[in-house]
Amino acid sequence: MENQNPADESAIIDAIVSLLGKLPVERIQPALARIHRQLGDTQGAPVADPSIRQLHRWGRISTRSCMALDYYGIQNFDLGHHQHVHLSHVASMTPRDLAKVANLGALCCHEIIGILADYGWRLRDAHDLPAIMTRNTGNVRQRLAEEQAKRQAFDDRNHALLREKADERLTWEALADRHGLSAAPLRARLAAFERNMQYREANPLPATIGESAHADVRIGA
Repeated sequence: MENQNPADESAIIDAIVSLLGKLPVERIQPALARIHRQLGDTQGAPVADPSIRQLHRWGRISTRSCMALDYYGIQNFDLGHHQHVHLSHVASMTPRDLAKVANLGALCCHEIIGILADYGWRLRDAHDLPAIMTRNTGNVRQRLAEEQAKRQAFDDRNHALLREKADERLTWEALADRHGLSAAPLRARLAAFERNMQYREANPLPATIGESAHADVRIGA
C-alpha cells in the first residue's frame, strides 16, 4: 500500500464505502472491526490505548470485566507509574490466559475481545479459543448489546432526574418522593453520577475504528 496512487486509494475507499452502505447501519461498525482484525497481521495498527478504568467510566465495559482485569493486571502486568491496565496490556494475553482470569465468565471474555477489536487490538494466538469461549455463544452479541443498552438507559435516567430537579428547583426529598425513592440513596447515586460525568469531560474517550470511519464518511460526504 505504500506505493498506492492517491487516486487509486480514493477509488478503493469509495468502493468500500459503497459496499458498507448496503449493510444495516448497526452492522457497519462490527464489519469494520472484523475487517481490521483480518488485516491486523500485515496492515492493521491499534488506533488508541485507553485504560480499562476509562472504558468502564464511559460505560463501554462492565464493572465485572473492569474489576477482574484491574486485579489481574496489578499482579501480572508492568503497569508503570500510571498503575492502570490498558488495552495494550490485555492484548499481551492469549485467549486461554484471559479465560483463566478469576471472576471472568465467557460473556465478559467476549466483551473484552470485542472492545480490543474496536480499538484495533487483539489477543495473542487469537484464534486459539478455549472451550469456555466457544460454548453457547449464539446469543453472546445480543446479550452484550442488551447490557450496553442497560448502561446507557441508566445514564439517561440519571440525566433526566438531574434535569428535572434543576428545572423545577426540587429538593432531594421532593424528587425522591415523586419517583417513589428514598432521598439519601438517590442523592448519593446522582452525586456519583455527576462525578462520573465530570471525569468523562476531563478524560474524553478516544474514537474506535468504527467511529473514526463514520466520521471520515461524514467529512467526505
